Amino acid sequence: MRDKRVPSAELFPTDRPLSAEAMIGREDDVERVASALGGGVNTVLAGPRRTGKTTVADAAVAQRAKAGAYAARVDLF
Repeated sequence: MRDKRVPSAELFPTDRPLSAEAMIGREDDVERVASALGGGVNTVLAGPRRTGKTTVADAAVAQRAKAGAYAARVDLF
């Protein structure tokens, strides 16, 4: 029997991702990711922990949802 999955917040008990409104200077990144998603392009955001990947991804998905696209957020941890 497998042990219960440990939530990532317990493993990395620092901060949560920023809201899109609190993000500073990442508008170009959000636009590029949102544009790629809108074009049906698979997109991977890679980088060190705590560099804003989740914040950028959340903002891009929200931008696409606001434009009428179906959007979902899945935590694959």
